[in-house]
Amino acid sequence: MEYDESKAVWGYFIPFINWVRPVKTMKEVYLKTQDTLKNYDSNLIVDDNTGFIVLWWVMYIINGIVGNYASKVLDKANTIETFIEANNAYIVADLVDLASITVAIIVIQKVTKLEISLKKVDKSVSVIDQIGMTPY
Repeated sequence: MEYDESKAVWGYFIPFINWVRPVKTMKEVYLKTQDTLKNYDSNLIVDDNTGFIVLWWVMYIINGIVGNYASKVLDKANTIETFIEANNAYIVADLVDLASITVAIIVIQKVTKLEISLKKVDKSVSVIDQIGMTPY
């Protein structure tokens, strides 16, 4: 993997890096999991289309921008008309939020399906498997 676990996590929080690293990390997880599965099943067709991951990230960013805009409109609202405008902005923000959540669920389902398939064929113990285990 290009980034170790801590760099992948910090990539969500460090300004400017958090605009590119999460999508790169998710693409890498998706593609490398398939490559690893291919080692166990040579008939596996690797799906290198990561457009759904890019869509997830674009929707996430748009969601943040629209939500921020709606919040600013509400903060400035002082008449019935401006409160209606703020309400409309929040309705749009909520619709974008729902679309963003839907795409995020699709990403999670696709990656989870691959991870479960890998877990079935690769019996080695990973770090995640050791969480909660009592050391002997």
